[in-house]
Amino acid sequence: MYNFTSLSDIDFEFLTRDLLQKELSITLESFTSGRDKGIDLRYSSAKNGVIVVQCKHFANSKYANLKSKIKTSELDKIKKLKPTRYILVTSLGLTPANKEELLNLLDPYCRSEADIYGREDLNNLLTKFPEVEHSHFKLWLTSTAVLQKILQNEVFNQTAFETESINKKLKLYVQNESYNEALRILENDHYCIIAGVPGIGKTTLAEVLLVHYINLEYEPIVVGSDITDAFKIYQNEQKQVFFYDDFLGQTSFEEKFNKNEEQKLLRFIEMVGNSKKARFILTTREYILNQAKFAYEKLSRSQIDVNKCVISLDKYTRYDKARILYNHLYFSSLPDEYKQSLVENQNYLKIIEHKNYSPRVIEWLTGKNNEIDTKPANYFEHFINTLNNPADLWEHAYDHQLSNAAQHLILLLGTLPNEVLLEDLETTFVSYYQYSAKQRNFQINKNDFRNALKESENNFIHTDKKSEHIIIRFHNPSIRDFIEHRLVGDVLSLRELCFCSVFYEQLIKMWNFDTRRLKSSDGNLKNDKNLFVNEPDNFIARLQDTFLQKGCEIKTFVGPADKVFVQRKFSIENRIIFALKIAEMIFDGNSAAAITFLKPFYELLFERLIKQKGDKEEMISLLIRTKKSPFGKVFLDEAFLDEAKNFFMDDFYSTDEFKHFLNFKQEFEDLFSLTDLESVKEKFVEFANYEIKEFFEDSKPDPEVAEWWIDELNQLNYEFDFEIEDEIQKLKDFVANASDTTDDVDELLKTPEPIGINNTFSDADIDNMFDSLLDK
Repeated sequence: MYNFTSLSDIDFEFLTRDLLQKELSITLESFTSGRDKGIDLRYSSAKNGVIVVQCKHFANSKYANLKSKIKTSELDKIKKLKPTRYILVTSLGLTPANKEELLNLLDPYCRSEADIYGREDLNNLLTKFPEVEHSHFKLWLTSTAVLQKILQNEVFNQTAFETESINKKLKLYVQNESYNEALRILENDHYCIIAGVPGIGKTTLAEVLLVHYINLEYEPIVVGSDITDAFKIYQNEQKQVFFYDDFLGQTSFEEKFNKNEEQKLLRFIEMVGNSKKARFILTTREYILNQAKFAYEKLSRSQIDVNKCVISLDKYTRYDKARILYNHLYFSSLPDEYKQSLVENQNYLKIIEHKNYSPRVIEWLTGKNNEIDTKPANYFEHFINTLNNPADLWEHAYDHQLSNAAQHLILLLGTLPNEVLLEDLETTFVSYYQYSAKQRNFQINKNDFRNALKESENNFIHTDKKSEHIIIRFHNPSIRDFIEHRLVGDVLSLRELCFCSVFYEQLIKMWNFDTRRLKSSDGNLKNDKNLFVNEPDNFIARLQDTFLQKGCEIKTFVGPADKVFVQRKFSIENRIIFALKIAEMIFDGNSAAAITFLKPFYELLFERLIKQKGDKEEMISLLIRTKKSPFGKVFLDEAFLDEAKNFFMDDFYSTDEFKHFLNFKQEFEDLFSLTDLESVKEKFVEFANYEIKEFFEDSKPDPEVAEWWIDELNQLNYEFDFEIEDEIQKLKDFVANASDTTDDVDELLKTPEPIGINNTFSDADIDNMFDSLLDK
């Protein structure tokens, strides 16, 4: 029983058209000559005369209002039209008495009460014609039943999404070819990368697809900052849909790919591709994907582009753009006089035709969180000016709508990872805000942080509660773009933020700010060098002071009984890799100064190797990086490498452990004797036999898991040059026998092919749509 509140009046009209065409076996046309004059839909034939259909979307209104509308404005129109038959359709629930009263009003044009359709009648038709229901996806994705599934899904509620936010996005979303294209890719290949420019609607499309799969009983898993989390939660026997937003980082792929992330990502994509039940939705900015493919060999050699759904303005038809603007205005709380300024003189056409048209700009300028400080008469001009200069979208709000404390908070958040804990944000805020107050001589209040947080929430920042933790992030990636651009051009603020930094990750983030963002009026770079290369002393001092401090980058994972855990990331190995990079750039040619700077870090690392501490994957990345450095020989002496060898030969409890050993051996071949290698080979054979035995002793061995083991063991067996072919053949035979029984299951799990209603629309349709906005 739909209540139709998620539909705009245009959505409701299209739904009515499709249902009545099925029910009456006729083709209805939209009436497009300006104001509707009492006609929304029309059918005309020599035999049956003229049938006029009027749609009244009164879902949130009362029967008295509907009756008044009919009496005061519709009856005169009907009498002038004199149709052979008049059909009234409303989203309002009607009683038998209501229908009788309306029939008396509309006599003789309505033939019977059957020509008056209320909410219950429309629901009856949807049951009768399920293909129409399926094609109007916004209707059922926002239904009580689907939202209830979301509410009851523990995993979904532990993600960064909120059902209220999803429901709002679904109301505003306009289905276009990108939706069908992405769904086809997901069904054919099981994973899809949604790429495009900032603000084009990548995340919204991904979230709509996510809800689509939730409705099909898939368990939603939202990947945080590390693909390793997905491996831990992946279950072969369950229907799961994984979502990895900005999987290459929001502004640079270096945010994510700092420790062989690309190899793990491709491995997980391969697993999903071979799975019968999993789906994987990823989003990224296309230019970051291109940069990453250029920088990483494994990505460049992959077939990742095959599964790419690029959203561009070309994918939005003229009518799509008009519908997006219309939907935002329809559901907006903007006063009517502001909407009027966009409708008069067909100003909406100038918006949808603008070269910088962006759903994100439209969302901001029509949203309730945007404090409009312009008069209604100037609203359209403000709209166009923002499209002319998209950077003004945040600049005006930042400079004129935020307090001093809130500005400090937003600026500071730009130096932190994408998600941080509330207490870490407060710690850094206090350090920076107090220092800035002394430098600029302004008064501070003990409640400034809380007030700034409250002031910024839901416009600049977003707050999530996960378990007992409160997590803060920017409301959307374009705000981080704006802040980074601002900081690149603000040397004074960068110096202060560096001086007041509390966390090591802040220094990494500021170092990686892209100076290419800042150009002078002639188009040339204002500064092609990192600020901290020219002024290294403060940066080096803060890096040394924060090296052993706790991290502020976090990861979220689901533990036993679906309990959410949030922990701070901390990696000595990755911190040393960054310090090594800094030494090579800052101490250019001065090896003595570089070695003095790096020596304490490598001494600490040596102690960790002796104690067998550390992440082997991160350790091998660091050792390879150190070997290539001009300072590498100083630190990779015989004693250090002996301890590293012992570290990599200890505890082989997974295939990854063997891979890390092989990577180390490849780089430092001379360290290993034949006895060492034979010892590892024996451990590998013992490991492989044990795992295969465990697999077959499982009460319900999974063919997909067997295929994974075949790939892993074949790869390692080739590297070790040690025969375990018989054991691998057992797995191959099992997969071959199991494949005959999976076809029926695959068919049951297949997602229905999306049904689209293809229409062509003229400018008259667009005019009619926006004319109706004023009658809302």
